Amino acid sequence: IVGPAFVSLLCICIVFVPMFMLQGIAGYLFRPMALAVIFAMASSFILSRTLVPTLAMFLLKPHVPEQGEGHHPEDEFINHHEGDQHKPQRNAVLQSVLNFQQGFERHFSNVRDVYHGLLTLALGARKRFIVGFLACILASFL
Repeated sequence: IVGPAFVSLLCICIVFVPMFMLQGIAGYLFRPMALAVIFAMASSFILSRTLVPTLAMFLLKPHVPEQGEGHHPEDEFINHHEGDQHKPQRNAVLQSVLNFQQGFERHFSNVRDVYHGLLTLALGARKRFIVGFLACILASFL
């Protein structure tokens, strides 16, 4: 997958190379954007080949079948690192990461539920929704 990803990186970056030839105000305006895109794409490629696999190997475990109703994957994650020499420090860091993840998932689930409710409401009353939407569009022109 490295080959195709690198070729697509080059294709995206080569589109921005002509911007370095622009003269005057156009060059002044668009050169920084071209540099930003090229550096962002290159660093994304480098990170995807170095840091991401390393963190995935460190943070992710192989999937195991569910072990019953009281089974919590985060407990396994913390217990996996119990034998480390920096146990109290590591457990505090892991617990804070787990707390952040659980909070994010809870909030994301709430947003998804609200969106699902609104979508169900809009699909249930399609004609009223379309009329209201068109009214908002027309009101924006006033």
